[in-house]
Amino acid sequence: MIEFNGVIVEGEKSASGFSKNWNGYGSIYHQIEFIKNISPSFYDEVKKCKLATINILFEDDILINKWAYTFDKVFWLPHSDTWYEKISFTPIIFHFQNQDTKAWVYKPHKSPHKNRKKFFEIIAPEINNIKYNEKCKIKIDKSYIQ
Repeated sequence: MIEFNGVIVEGEKSASGFSKNWNGYGSIYHQIEFIKNISPSFYDEVKKCKLATINILFEDDILINKWAYTFDKVFWLPHSDTWYEKISFTPIIFHFQNQDTKAWVYKPHKSPHKNRKKFFEIIAPEINNIKYNEKCKIKIDKSYIQ
């Protein structure tokens, strides 16, 4: 495992639905529900996560060259055949306040942040006391990065 240090930063709040919501939910909710039918075993893993992202700005560039899961055409809204994107996930350990949590790097391929090598979104189970500007780190298996 390789470790990367970062700081938690504010995101756009679309994933959680706090800034923009669709039927009361954010984009993560609808994407995860769509995945339920495509990959039930992966769905069982990600349904343990809070339906929002933790945004991290890292000290160093990180280039993920292998994803554990990629879904090419994930629709954001139920009964929609137009608004979709490719999303990918890679397992990590999120280290925050001396605790390790199994989490996932989440990459929506249409995101305005998709090419930033120091900024990542992760999804994780509920973690208490997360605040902006707090230090954190991720641990990732070196087979996923370049």
